[in-house]
Amino acid sequence: MLSTLSSVFLASGFLAQGSYIGVFGLVFLESMALPIPGEITLISAGIYAAQNHSASPVVLVIAAVLGGFLGSFTGYLIGYFGGFTLIINKGKKIGLTYERIKVGHYAFAKMGLWIVLLGRFVTVFRSLLGLLAGITRMPRWKFLIADLIGAIAWSSFYGFGSYSLGNTIKHYSSIVTYVAIPVALIVIVVGFILLKKNEKRLIRKAEEMYPGPIELLK
Repeated sequence: MLSTLSSVFLASGFLAQGSYIGVFGLVFLESMALPIPGEITLISAGIYAAQNHSASPVVLVIAAVLGGFLGSFTGYLIGYFGGFTLIINKGKKIGLTYERIKVGHYAFAKMGLWIVLLGRFVTVFRSLLGLLAGITRMPRWKFLIADLIGAIAWSSFYGFGSYSLGNTIKHYSSIVTYVAIPVALIVIVVGFILLKKNEKRLIRKAEEMYPGPIELLK
């Protein structure tokens, strides 16, 4: 429903009016953790711009980069200043003990840059990147670097790709989506199994990296 609305919104002449705010806004909201189809929005905008020669693909991509980058950073700040406290207070109800929260911090500290960078191309997970990075206290400079590179790569692929290939990009978009989601699920399942198998060792390593009360991670 949302993808249809965004496509209709763009195709109705929004770009023809010389504005890129719609692309920026929708991608921003998706990256901030809202269920809005930023991918479909960017593809629709690129196709419309190519067919009507009414918008610059470069400016279109820049708008998407800024929307993705700033949206994820906003999600990061929300997770950093609000999500962490919520997890500490309510996490035990869903099995997130203090030890496991520390393990999450440890994992993001070790692999957070790659998670943010590659996760940009995974539908749904893309919306949660900033939030998760903030909750796990990923170093801000690492997050900003990975966030910017990921936003540039994702926006360029779908923005320039849709402008150059037109409707053909929808086919490639489906391939990326259908491949990325199963791969992401497999990685999550395998990661969960390995986590359970090595939980005690990871808890020990996390405690070595983050000794003391959980509140010190704030």
